[in-house]
Amino acid sequence: PILRKRDIVSTSYHGANGPAFLVNELYNTVLERAPYSAAFVTGAYVVCDVACAGCSTHLAKKYMDASEPSNQYKVGKFLLERTLIFAPKCCSSDSPSSSRERNERASGHNNLAEGNQLLAGESPE
Repeated sequence: PILRKRDIVSTSYHGANGPAFLVNELYNTVLERAPYSAAFVTGAYVVCDVACAGCSTHLAKKYMDASEPSNQYKVGKFLLERTLIFAPKCCSSDSPSSSRERNERASGHNNLAEGNQLLAGESPE
């Protein structure tokens, strides 16, 4: 997993490819390159690209600095592209469940009952 539900700050952000999460922390990821300047709709920032540690797919940007004081709260947080992540079939609320999958969910499979794991970093085939 790359994201824990409790780390989501906001679900109403937008990235280059559409909807995004603003999150406090990402897991199993690496910074892809040195910080660089980027201009977003909300202002100018210094950001780093973030990739999945397993497959190197670009997933997010980490805010390293913000030029405007009103955007300083984003520094140290991540802008995670929602189009590049998914909930596993066993944990997706819109997928039909077998009795085995329901039992796994009831027993805390993927720690969803505790709010720990939410999404994985690979696309389903």
